[in-house]
Amino acid sequence: LPGEPHELLRVPNSQLRCLARHLGISQYDGHMPDQLRELLQPSVLLQLLSRGRNESSALLPMSKQRKLSVHQLLFVHWASTLCDSPLLQKRLRLYKLVPARQRIDVTLANHAAFHEAWHCPRGTAMHRSNACPPLTA
Repeated sequence: LPGEPHELLRVPNSQLRCLARHLGISQYDGHMPDQLRELLQPSVLLQLLSRGRNESSALLPMSKQRKLSVHQLLFVHWASTLCDSPLLQKRLRLYKLVPARQRIDVTLANHAAFHEAWHCPRGTAMHRSNACPPLTA
């Protein structure tokens, strides 16, 4: 997958403006397309992966001790992309936007597919202080 989160979801700006109006987000915010892409990315990728694979239990190796399902791997990759992208980190600092950790935690704490993939209680985010065992190791 590409290194930048906005490359993972290609939606024309006209559709993003329509979605922004529907969600009540200012269309005049210069970062609106990036913010919407980052919020929608896990849902869209999960749908694409689900369509492409009939078996939800297919395992992909992450380490010798642990194997991750396709859905779990999606969230791990998405979070690491938001954290590791130098261009995104520069943009967050330059425009004083919400830090990547909070963007990840808030998005995933409210994302039902994340909780289903990791068998975590609703409201659990992807960080060590919460009780989602696969992510605290």
